[in-house]
Amino acid sequence: MKILSLILVLVIAACAVMISYLLVYIPSECRKLAISSGGFATCGLEPGAYVIAAILGVIAIVAAIMLVRDFRKDQG
Repeated sequence: MKILSLILVLVIAACAVMISYLLVYIPSECRKLAISSGGFATCGLEPGAYVIAAILGVIAIVAAIMLVRDFRKDQG
């Protein structure tokens, strides 16, 4: 595996981890906080978090396209 391919795989993995943290872990913890406090304490994501998640998704898609092109270039 070439260095570029390894970097692209790491970028995709990092984006996936950050997206899952933003869209899965934080809301889950907010739900637990609301349940444990009886609804008095709440939290949530601001619109900027969703924008960041969308940008990370685009970055991951672009990295995946670059990875596919790199593999195709190696094969033929």
